[in-house]
Amino acid sequence: MKLTLILFLSLLSTLIFGQTASQNSLDLDGSNDYIQTNYGGIQGTGARTVEAWIKTPYVSGQEVITCWGTSATGQRFTFALINGKLRVEVQGSGVTSPTVVADTQWHHVAATYNATSSPNYRTYIDGKLDSSFNISTAINTGSAVNMRIGLRLDGVKPFSGNIDEVRVWNYARSQAQLDSFRSKEICSNYTGLEAYYRFNQGSASGNNSTVTSLIDAVSSTNNGTLNNFDLTGSSSNWVNGANIALAPNSDTTFSVEECGSYSSPGGTYTTISKTIKEIIPNHIGCDSNLTINVTIKSNSFIYKSVSACDSFVSESGLYTYKNTGIYNETFTNIWECDSTVQTLVTINKSSTKNINIDACYSYTSPSGKYNWSTSGVYKDTILTAALCDSILIINLNINQSTSANISKTACDSFFSIRSKTYSESGIYKDTIPSHNGCDSIVILDLTITQSSDSTIFVDVCDSFTTASGNYTWYNSGMYTEKLNNISNCDSIIRYTVNISFANTGTENIKSCGPYTDIKGNTYSKTGVYNIVLTNQKGCDSLHKIVLNIVDNNVTIKKDQQQLEASLANANYRWLDCDNGFAFINSETNRTYNPSASGSYAVEVDKNECKDTSECYKYTKITGVNSVEIIDFNVYPNPAIQEIEVRFNTGQAILGLINSEGRLIKQKNFIYYTKLNTSKIPSGVYFIKLTAKNKSAVKRINIIH
Repeated sequence: MKLTLILFLSLLSTLIFGQTASQNSLDLDGSNDYIQTNYGGIQGTGARTVEAWIKTPYVSGQEVITCWGTSATGQRFTFALINGKLRVEVQGSGVTSPTVVADTQWHHVAATYNATSSPNYRTYIDGKLDSSFNISTAINTGSAVNMRIGLRLDGVKPFSGNIDEVRVWNYARSQAQLDSFRSKEICSNYTGLEAYYRFNQGSASGNNSTVTSLIDAVSSTNNGTLNNFDLTGSSSNWVNGANIALAPNSDTTFSVEECGSYSSPGGTYTTISKTIKEIIPNHIGCDSNLTINVTIKSNSFIYKSVSACDSFVSESGLYTYKNTGIYNETFTNIWECDSTVQTLVTINKSSTKNINIDACYSYTSPSGKYNWSTSGVYKDTILTAALCDSILIINLNINQSTSANISKTACDSFFSIRSKTYSESGIYKDTIPSHNGCDSIVILDLTITQSSDSTIFVDVCDSFTTASGNYTWYNSGMYTEKLNNISNCDSIIRYTVNISFANTGTENIKSCGPYTDIKGNTYSKTGVYNIVLTNQKGCDSLHKIVLNIVDNNVTIKKDQQQLEASLANANYRWLDCDNGFAFINSETNRTYNPSASGSYAVEVDKNECKDTSECYKYTKITGVNSVEIIDFNVYPNPAIQEIEVRFNTGQAILGLINSEGRLIKQKNFIYYTKLNTSKIPSGVYFIKLTAKNKSAVKRINIIH
């Protein structure tokens, strides 16, 4: 193990720095490719540095390198190009640098902000200051959208070209600091380094359909996700990157052999042979990739449990144990590891025992090796539970048994002499002790006849009489009847009886018009009516209906210039048919003198029943009024499912108008029609009939 650690430390101390190679980058198609990271960015007024390597052709307009924050004035921070020149934006305003970098060559670009410097902002190209400036909009970067690479946070201004080596610092780095680090990858342990994306995943211009993450070297929680990339070919994919020095990482492979178990430098513990791969920081903060080929040698401890008769010789042959106990021996196994054998030894003893046996006919010895049919003294050997010899001295006495035959018949079951119960016919063998202690065999020829049980469920009206005629019951309940079946055994019949009775009832009904009962009978006069129903048990039920029909049918007659309702002693409301049947203010008397010509109706409410007259066409003239009325019938009123309209004159137009005067249904018909009202809300409506340039209106109630 010491040699392994020395080799490991030696390999870590021989890292190679500054190797130059063509690193990978991402090619963005300028249409919709972008990377969404989990890094929240520097927020508020915090100082910051954003740097990256880019290679892009000249593009007219803006293309975003990085962007984060909130879409609100002062809260979005964007580092971008506009017409090929560097630009820094704080939502609301921004400044563009003077130098064009969009020339299809790799350039290192950076932008810094420091509230205490003057001016606050600076941009750099290839390690040299490009411009310094202030931005008129105050910075206060928000946190709604984490940093995006290649697209603004509101989904516009995509980048076209290659991006590599994106770094974000929490302070404004100087020109010297930017210049010294721009041409090489760095380690992740530098103070102030917030996020660092090396862009070294994937295979350049290969098939990278599964490589959809951008790794942050500072914290894996800040990794990014690729969006909309093709991930194959030389565009919209992982491609060759900027020609900069590799990070000083180290790769080390070594092998170890251990007895029993092994703990790696990174803390991985194993008790089996395997290859361990670990990444641990080396002494300069970069990744050290360890591959450890671990070989675990055989177990160093063996436990055994043995039993022996009288004594036990140890595995090495050096020791003989005569007493029960735990004994240890240590060996060196073939892998040159210590192997301790711990043995739990249980010592059992052999024994000799005398037993007396009385048997009938013959006797088989306990070991099963012998069978004796005569009395005498015999010897047998068996193994104890501990597999040691037990010698038995057997004093054997042989007796004889007897036998008998009997026949029996029984109902359902039979109890034998030995209290065994038999429920089926057959020949049975029973054994009882004889006077000499041997078995007495009884051969039983048995015939079983069966009782029969049955259960009957009965639903009847008034009473129930059994099939035998022996019982009649008048109340519901559980009953039993006992009979003899053809085998002369009991037959039990159990009845569950439910007796229902005819009943009567009286119903007082008040109806505003003809009434239809539950059986479909329609009554148009006040009176007492009887109907016979079948109740839920199927028994007759006499139902009495005491019916009071209130007829509030009302018409309008004209006396001089005055209209009068035909029904007296009621509540009245006069309606203007030409104004959507609106109620006429203060007109609640039986009579109404219209101030102008028009069509009018009256609503009456008497004995809790309402009805509305037909519309009366009234002409206001000196002397005599002329009224034209179209006669038609509407029923039922109130209506539930449908309205039936009958017009004896011929062709007409039917309109259904709500209480607000709005036409909600209309149809043409000849003589007779139906109007479905099942989906029309409950309320007051008006039926308007128009024929031959004349019209009439009737009020109707719809209920559900």
